[in-house]
Amino acid sequence: MDQRILYNFFEGKATSEEEMLVKAWVESSPENKRLFFEQRRLFDSLTLHMDEKDLQELLALKKKTRHRSVALSY
Repeated sequence: MDQRILYNFFEGKATSEEEMLVKAWVESSPENKRLFFEQRRLFDSLTLHMDEKDLQELLALKKKTRHRSVALSY
């Protein structure tokens, strides 16, 4: 699942099509459900520590590098 779509979903900015895609993906396997909640926890943590600009920059970096996860250091 594309992390940008998940983050749009978490922010309430997903299209109807994206919402259906996320819901179908989550319901398709226990592993996807686990990954969904893992990404939700990451999203919640990021939003507590980052402003909108920083979060968008992180998402752009994620898209550019195409890595499955992003390591953050503070």
